This record gives sequence, structure tokens and C-alpha cells, in this order.
Amino acid sequence: MTLNIYLYQKENIMKELKEILKNLTPDQVRELKECKTVQQILDVAKGVEVVITSEQAGEVLQMITPPDRQLSDEEIENITGGCRW
Repeated sequence: MTLNIYLYQKENIMKELKEILKNLTPDQVRELKECKTVQQILDVAKGVEVVITSEQAGEVLQMITPPDRQLSDEEIENITGGCRW
């Protein structure tokens, strides 16, 4: 995949996520902010009847994770496609 295609896909994912996030209630946003893993974000999304991919959940995690926090091995596996179903 070329860099341009990757950046285009990432931009589209971010637009979709912003649309999803703006429709959440304050309690749902609070619950989302407490997530520490991709799977937790997927679970929250499912609970509010929103279907997102692991990649989108990873983007959300990046948006809500403070920059000084390192990802766990599980989070890295999930973001890079090693998600277990």
C-alpha cells in the first residue's frame, strides 16, 4: 500500500469516527475515555449499537490515550491485525 492510499484511508476513518463520537451521550463518552484496550472500545461500541472495525477502534484508542502512555503488547497486536476472535 502506498503512503498516499494509507493517508487517504486514515483520513476517511477519522471522519467516520468523528461522526460516531459526536452522537454519544456524556456517559458514553466517559465510558469510552476509560478504555485502555482496543477490545474495550469495541465492547463499548457494541453496547451502543455502533459497528466499528478493530482499525477504527485503534484510532479511537490513539485519540483518547495520553501521549506518555505506552501501548500494551495486546493493544499492539490488536492494532496490527493480530486480534483474536
